[in-house]
Amino acid sequence: MVARGIYGFTRPFEHQNTTPRYYPINLDVFKDSITELMTAYLTIKMSEHDKFSTANITSEVEYIVPLVRDACCTALYARLNPISIHNKDLELPLPLADAIQNFGPFNPSGIPENYYCLPVFPENTQNEARAAVGWCRTDYDATILIMKELGIPFKSVDDTSVKTGTAWWCYRLKKIGNSFDFVCLYPPINYSDHSAILASMFIAMNTAGTEARNLTAIVEGDQEWPTRFRDLPIDYKLRVFSALCHDSSDKLNDYSSDTCYFNVLISHNCVSDLCILFVIFVILYALSTMTYVTDLCG
Repeated sequence: MVARGIYGFTRPFEHQNTTPRYYPINLDVFKDSITELMTAYLTIKMSEHDKFSTANITSEVEYIVPLVRDACCTALYARLNPISIHNKDLELPLPLADAIQNFGPFNPSGIPENYYCLPVFPENTQNEARAAVGWCRTDYDATILIMKELGIPFKSVDDTSVKTGTAWWCYRLKKIGNSFDFVCLYPPINYSDHSAILASMFIAMNTAGTEARNLTAIVEGDQEWPTRFRDLPIDYKLRVFSALCHDSSDKLNDYSSDTCYFNVLISHNCVSDLCILFVIFVILYALSTMTYVTDLCG
């Protein structure tokens, strides 16, 4: 009956022509979210391996994360602009590859207008949004083995045969108290549960922590439809990243805060350092006691 037009929505004939709607990407939100996610997740995963000391974790994470972030910028640029030469067989952490693979245009249904929504790089973006002028892919490729050893799955983004995307990047984020709501810009039929999961990895706030930052710019004429996800804490993005990396369900409770990796460093890798400090304290205490006793005997 839907096929016969008895049930369902049929677009009016006068709105059959396609109207493009361009959504500039907020690259700062994109890059900051990747930096926060990878810093937290890598720190946690490295802390679970005895071969990484506290100092090594800090230096390794500070080296790897910018390379991952620049690789994601390269992949996103190539996804939206196939003329890029850097993206051939470029592997990314699975959750980020999934997001970028679906970061493409879509045609929303359930509205009279025949819109074609396209995410676009802001004009005059330098270096494909990478931090450095020159990007050495071999440096990035060398870090993939380390991340795979930590259990992070990888996947390449197909920017050649798959041209369309999904609506995951087209939410409006609202901060309600200490949590966030994902408001649809188009009828909810256009948004899957998976789209909300991908979007939750990019929860971001302004510097003051008072307002949410959206991944794409607000376009004139945007409407607010029902909320797809409600009352999400900001730490939810780390749990989502962990789940998309196929971590076991009991691990998800370890990612209850974006600052939990600091707690991990204190409670796990710093144990050996604390033991050394304790031994030094005992020795110093013993020496001071011997000195005190010697003074009394003298």
